[in-house]
This record gives sequence, C-alpha cells and structure tokens, in this order.
Amino acid sequence: MEHRYRLSNIEASFEIAKDIYRITFMDPKCRDSTPGQFLMIWIPNVDEIPLSISNVRGDEVTLLVRRVGEATEALTSMKPGMKIGVRGPYGNGFSLVKGRVLLIGGGLGVAPLIYLASKLRELGSEIISILGFKTSSEVIGVEELQPSQEIHIFTEDGSLGEKGTPLKILRKVIREELPKKVYTCGPETMMWRVVNLCLSLNIPVEASLERYMKCAMGICASCVLDPLGLRVCRDGPVFSGEVLKNVSDFGRWIRLPTGEKAPLQS
Repeated sequence: MEHRYRLSNIEASFEIAKDIYRITFMDPKCRDSTPGQFLMIWIPNVDEIPLSISNVRGDEVTLLVRRVGEATEALTSMKPGMKIGVRGPYGNGFSLVKGRVLLIGGGLGVAPLIYLASKLRELGSEIISILGFKTSSEVIGVEELQPSQEIHIFTEDGSLGEKGTPLKILRKVIREELPKKVYTCGPETMMWRVVNLCLSLNIPVEASLERYMKCAMGICASCVLDPLGLRVCRDGPVFSGEVLKNVSDFGRWIRLPTGEKAPLQS
C-alpha cells in the first residue's frame, strides 16, 4: 500500500447531531475498503487524525466526525472545495456473515456500523440493531440503520427511545434472536461487557477498538495492546472475542500520547 497522501476536495460538510458532522469526499481507492477500516486524514497546516469510514458509495466516502479538539475543529470547519489529504484505508475490518446478526453501537461508535450494515444487507443478512447515546441531541445513524429487521434506541437520560444503555436488553435479545454473529463498536467498557457475554453464550463476536495512533503502519507502537503486542492499527482495529479474551488491556487500560498506560475511563 502507498502511504503517501492523496489530495481530495471536501464535497459536503454539515452538522447532523450536536458537534457531530457528516463529511463527504471522493476517493476511488476506498472502493475496496472493508467496514471497520479507517483512514488517516491530513488537515493542511494542522494535523492528521485517524477516522473510521462511515460509508462508501462508488467513489464517495463518508466520515462522521465529532468536534473535540484542534484537528477536528479545523476539519469540521472546512468548506466544500477545500482540500484534505487521505491515506489508507488501514487495518482489518469486520468479517461479514450471511444470516441473522446483531449490531451494538454506542455514541460515535455507530459510524462504522452504518457501513457494515450496508454490506450485510447486500449479503441478504437479517440485521438487529441496538444503539445507545447519552441524549437525543447526539443520536446518529438511525435513518441509515432503519432498514434493520429490528432497531432499539437507548438514551441515558431517556430523551429518545428507552432510558438506559444497550446492555439493558442485550442478554434478552441474544437469547431470543440467537444471532449468528454480534458486532460492536462504542465505549470500550460497553464492548467489554458485550464481548464477555457473547463468549459466555458461545456467540461469535467482533469489536472495533479505538487507541491513540500516530503512524497507522504498525511502526510507532503507540497503539499496542498488552500482553500480546497486537497493534490496533495493523492487527485491528477489529478483533474477535476469542482474541480479546487474551488481551489484558481490553476494557481496562489505554496508552497516552506519551506511551504511558492509564486506566480506561468508564
């Protein structure tokens, strides 16, 4: 893979939820990407950041970006016609199966599940979605995931859908629907519980992890998971439950930009 940037013009950028923007641009090299993979996006004169692919239609690529710092502030402020640099796609994505599947997303973790759902629908899979958010102003992906066989929406404050988190009905849905596979992306403490429940019930599960990344090529070791030495940028960001059960960092520890480890915040 080439690691040089490809320049692309922003096609559209608009806010779809509180501080969350949908950004589209054209990039033919993303046509063969896999749901769960990510791109390194360079904002000229600012920085580069890793972002999950939220959808691909032909040459059009969609990203969902939360405005949280200098780089995302700059990116979400860009107007159509302005240029960004793109490299990737990187990493290993979700493995697709045909049959009844369960998607569990939390917050901005819903973004890669949108792309995943579109590919699963192409296979003819039956999709059940459980989505969780802090409040109604942060809800994303419902329209894109609405074609699901079944969709459950949770907000922590009860402002939309049921009050609580996806974990509230997870065991019940798994026992009733017996999905062929479970896919999850969102807060790691949530995914830790999802993965462990699926393992206890012998249901195959895949989770997409987020870590601080600098190079995206497996060189800098900023995203290494102990004790296996797995690199989230190359070996992930999607991992199976069978792998994650042997990763002591999962659900417990992250690495700071300095390389030091710190407890994962719930």
